[in-house]
Amino acid sequence: MPSDTVSDLRNKFYTKSLTATDVGESFITALDLGTKDVNIAVAGDSTGNDSTEWPVLLMQKFATRYPSLKVVSKLWNTTNLNYDAPVVHQAGVTVSGTVFRDTFTRVAADVYGSTPDVGNAWGRDGSNANGDWSINGSAAVRTADATGGMIIAESGSAGDQKVTVVGTLSTTGTGSNRSVRFYLFKDLSNGIFVQIAIDSAGATAWTMFKFINAVNTQIASGPVPVTSNTADVPFTLELSVAGTAVTAKIGANIITGNFASGELSSGLWSAGITGGGHLVNDTLDSVTIDIITPTPPQTLTLYNGSVAGSILSYQLSQLPAIYPVPIDSLIVNSGHNYGNYDEKAYANAIDAFLQAFKPLQPSASILISSQNPQKPPAAGRYAHLQRLSSLRKYASRNGYGYIPVIEAFTALPDGGASLVLSDGVHPTPGPTNTGSSLWRDVAYKYFTDLSLRPVP
Repeated sequence: MPSDTVSDLRNKFYTKSLTATDVGESFITALDLGTKDVNIAVAGDSTGNDSTEWPVLLMQKFATRYPSLKVVSKLWNTTNLNYDAPVVHQAGVTVSGTVFRDTFTRVAADVYGSTPDVGNAWGRDGSNANGDWSINGSAAVRTADATGGMIIAESGSAGDQKVTVVGTLSTTGTGSNRSVRFYLFKDLSNGIFVQIAIDSAGATAWTMFKFINAVNTQIASGPVPVTSNTADVPFTLELSVAGTAVTAKIGANIITGNFASGELSSGLWSAGITGGGHLVNDTLDSVTIDIITPTPPQTLTLYNGSVAGSILSYQLSQLPAIYPVPIDSLIVNSGHNYGNYDEKAYANAIDAFLQAFKPLQPSASILISSQNPQKPPAAGRYAHLQRLSSLRKYASRNGYGYIPVIEAFTALPDGGASLVLSDGVHPTPGPTNTGSSLWRDVAYKYFTDLSLRPVP
């Protein structure tokens, strides 16, 4: 039979790429970006059911990586068939007050990329925003740049909030219609904006829009917000979101509108200011984003379904109670209690569990974790090792992630024996220089290798 040609190999590669599944990217991205609460679950045995073993140690590691994150673990109780009281490993940080403020008391050739008084550096929606605004030490000033990009101030928070923009706006008629926009948005396709329109003679009006999936819909309009056909009109705009209600205010002029429940429910807010309708020397004297209602911390919760002496038929028997909320990532950690099961029988046991789990949790990424090796006096050591040695291929074949724990143990000079308890089965417990800490570190590296953030 002829070997694969280059074309054959390329086609195989692209087919695999196009059918690739989420193996934890969504889970770690939600942690990196802080976009939502996150739930991780374990289906396992007694190697993971104690506070000194790898699942809890992994949560504590995530707490260190994300200091503003609330981190909670729950352990399944086989007596009352429910979870024990949650253990809070880190309380997290409630966001309130001012999260972004810039009074422009510095000199910079471009607002984009410069650092405000409070918050992250100014962003943009694309290269058109380059050079639209410069900073003269007291204000951001609209330049002669002809492009109309948007500069972006990141809130970094969800929940109710308000952006306040203080500046001056020239409404002088130029013979052409123009408009300026002030935004609060979740992403560049979803949010709200207020538009101040200035017609060719300098008459002004304003309108509020929502934009959902990049489709603009007017939701309110109102009387003239600023003096018409006048140079350097001072203004203070307040644009706020509270629940689904949107309010814009300039002086005594107020317009209000609503977006539908769920339309802008996820993600973090940012504020934006377009440059296209401004005239040269319009100014931004300050931009502030305030949290109206304190925002609770993002929460990572571990639903630990590790049960001593169990095989996956136990977790299967407790579906859906053992995983009662939407799970973002499931780690299957099993193997020690399967006696003389061979690789095929073990794969069938995992399949049976996951075939029931996936319809109930269609958004969960599936990760398969191998385990520590066994040593004397444990029986069935060879069968256990054979089962574990088949997991990498099993995970790859099914599009699951694989956490290479057995490889980390056997790479040690003694094959990992010193990190296994005297019973020959359980990894040594504790956070430092133990089998459990090694297991934690392998799992942690798996996720950080997928991460958008560098490892600290």
